[in-house]
Amino acid sequence: MLSRVFRSAINDSRLLGILVPGAVVLATGSVVIGRAMIARRDAWLLGDWMIDYSAGFTRRGLIGEAIRQVAAALGIDRIVMTGVIIWLVFASVVFVVTALFLYQYRGFTTVLLLVSPAFLFFFLNVLGTMRKELLLFLLIGVVLLATKITRRGEWAWLLPVLFPVLVFAHEGLAFYGLFVLIIFFLLVSDGLLSQKQAMAQGSAMVFLTAFAGWVLIRLGDSAGIDQRICDNLVSEGYSTRLCGGAIAFLDRTTPEAIDRVAGLVATNNYLNTYAVAIALAAVPFIFVRFSRTALALLFMAAIVTAPLFVVAIDWGRWIAISVWMVTMITVRFDGTRHIRLQRLNPKTLMIDLLAIVGIVLYATLWSIPHCCEPRIGFGLIDRFADVLTILGRG
Repeated sequence: MLSRVFRSAINDSRLLGILVPGAVVLATGSVVIGRAMIARRDAWLLGDWMIDYSAGFTRRGLIGEAIRQVAAALGIDRIVMTGVIIWLVFASVVFVVTALFLYQYRGFTTVLLLVSPAFLFFFLNVLGTMRKELLLFLLIGVVLLATKITRRGEWAWLLPVLFPVLVFAHEGLAFYGLFVLIIFFLLVSDGLLSQKQAMAQGSAMVFLTAFAGWVLIRLGDSAGIDQRICDNLVSEGYSTRLCGGAIAFLDRTTPEAIDRVAGLVATNNYLNTYAVAIALAAVPFIFVRFSRTALALLFMAAIVTAPLFVVAIDWGRWIAISVWMVTMITVRFDGTRHIRLQRLNPKTLMIDLLAIVGIVLYATLWSIPHCCEPRIGFGLIDRFADVLTILGRG
């Protein structure tokens, strides 16, 4: 009798496995963003979003320029506006992902996908998140959720319209375009798009993204652009410390970037560290059955991102973006002929409890380092250390 009561409680509370992680991540991210706004000098979190066109056209400047123009027109402090926009995008991502997972709930399997340190719990890495890939997550999440709920393929037009625009926010997002094209393929399989519609939308996205890339290659680099942007920020009364992160890297050449990556690979156990991270991130997908076509396409999409690992040291970031894309696609298209989650159905209370313990341990005892680390992170242990580091910065 007691066993049945406990098992009933577990079954009734499984939805908390979606809502609680979402709430924890939203609270943590809100603190991180709020702390950056108050300190006013985070060169990576704020700096990434504050790159603008004040010193001329440059890569990654679209969002920052929009913020600069609107803040000036409204008389709003730019850091405050930047922080509010980051929070709104981040909160929207958490909301959309939570809704998508609740809509396609499959018990323990769904929870395991959600709380992976390469998926939602990647945001608990308070020293390496809140970058512009949030915009990609939001775009993909909205399209996947809207097509799932409404059963209307028209929502897919957001992809060719907005994905090329994201390339002007960060050119690295272009390398995830094959994941987007896979969505068109799966929407055809799901009966929401005809092959003709998918070809039109996919072709438009490829053309516009290629055009955006061409513009950035031709016009997006300018020697000394980082210093000129920094000078403009300082003239407006902002701290020079905003200039030492994402803004400073605008002036790095491709050979310099490659040399930096090569140095870390040669000395910092990089290959082994991130190979283990990829293996751990793949664990939840043991419980997913992909068709051969879907598996081949997703594998190819991941391979297409390889150039990012050659020119940028943020290997954990690039891995996490791929995991986000695969996970959202998996949850959205679960139950179609190409993707099916294997639902875990424990037969006894003991197995139920062991499954819960296993998920908690998986979610909390490891983490993907954002970059530059010679080891896999220790999950919540490292997160506490990160908090102390942030507090120690004053």
